[in-house]
Amino acid sequence: MAKKVIVIGGGPGGYVAAIRAAQLGAETHLVEKENLGGTCLNVGCIPTKALLHTSELYRMVKHGERIGLKGDSVTLDWPALLNRKQSVVRRLVGGVGGLLKANGVAVHKGVGEVAGVGTVKVHGDKEEVLTADVIIVASGSVPVKLNFPGADLPGVIDSIGALSLPKPPASMVIVGGGVIGIEIAALYAALDCKVTVVELLPEILPGIDSEIAATLKQTLVKEGVVFMNGAKLDPSPRRPADWRPKCWWVPKRRNSSPKQCWSRWAVAPTPTAPVWKRPASSWNAAKSSLTPTTGRMCRASMPSVIATA
Repeated sequence: MAKKVIVIGGGPGGYVAAIRAAQLGAETHLVEKENLGGTCLNVGCIPTKALLHTSELYRMVKHGERIGLKGDSVTLDWPALLNRKQSVVRRLVGGVGGLLKANGVAVHKGVGEVAGVGTVKVHGDKEEVLTADVIIVASGSVPVKLNFPGADLPGVIDSIGALSLPKPPASMVIVGGGVIGIEIAALYAALDCKVTVVELLPEILPGIDSEIAATLKQTLVKEGVVFMNGAKLDPSPRRPADWRPKCWWVPKRRNSSPKQCWSRWAVAPTPTAPVWKRPASSWNAAKSSLTPTTGRMCRASMPSVIATA
């Protein structure tokens, strides 16, 4: 008799696990509360790369004389670019759905809750109870909202919002010089936006090879990006009459006075926390009494549950 597998989460971890389980002969069900493809395909890697591709071409053509190209002035059609981004996302998300269907994976729309050993409740348009021999939790992570005065002001957005602005802003302050922040900086700097990156650590891209990080930083500086390393953010208090986000950055050097920077948009790339640390997430850790592990087989404290995130 075939094993029965339930996968909670339709991102790159979940849908690949579901397809492989089906290929190995299991009756496989996948539970996803939003679009297939997860953060990566919908609001992360894929849309960012689509925008970066066009912005790089735009930058190269603008400075075509450097490589022997001359032509009329090039203009950016931002709405058309956003439409292309969404077209790419829709095509890839549709491809994931096609792969799941072709491999016989049943997709259930809703929030998955591990209700007991081998039992998953699906809270969607209709309530369902699924049973399985193995449950794979691949629900990813959720954004952690930054909590500081002024974080809720108009014009203070997260990294997801930065991918769908109504138009490229004239200036932008990015809080955080990690991978996401630097991608956003590269994107908008190429589109003639005055970008400032505020980073607490001495250098950008912590965890990345230092020579690569230094080379990329040098390239972005040439594009006009201003880096404020070794600085912490001291956000402005709420000022109803002041429509522009304002922040102070404070160098960590002794006897350094705070410096002020203004921007039409302030972007704070959202750090993420594993879903099992947040009860109100795509599966209910409080009710299911699950404890994730980091063992080689990624098994959770409940029998027959595997946590991939």
